[in-house]
Amino acid sequence: MSIKVHHISIFISDMERTIFLFQDILGFKLTWHIPSAKGKKLSALLGIPDLECELAYLTSPDNDVAIELSRLINPVIKTSKVRFGNAGNMGLSLEVQNLDKLHKRLNKKGWSPLSLCLEMQSPDGDKIRAFCIRIEHCMTLEFIEL
Repeated sequence: MSIKVHHISIFISDMERTIFLFQDILGFKLTWHIPSAKGKKLSALLGIPDLECELAYLTSPDNDVAIELSRLINPVIKTSKVRFGNAGNMGLSLEVQNLDKLHKRLNKKGWSPLSLCLEMQSPDGDKIRAFCIRIEHCMTLEFIEL
């Protein structure tokens, strides 16, 4: 059996803001956007009764990574501020060029980085630079420059 990653799914609370982040700041291409998706099959697939959600699908500039954004419309689920690092939390790491420019641009557009651009060492001993932003209470996006 051959397995490869098809796309990464992220549940978000603000579709417009998150599409802006991936499309206008990071250069992903919006492939499709469905303002309201619902039905028995979708509810069964995700195990959420009476599901209705807004969906968007974006591909990275080199088409190596696809991201599906999902915003729940129904059922309404109250989000709680959960500290990142708890079991079930998620992080996504993207390799970028010109980390300093991206750091400034994200900050200017209201996506506050959690730190300055930090010089670090990878587990392989390579020098890297990195910083993170939080896109949801339990989701962190890391940017790495090799």
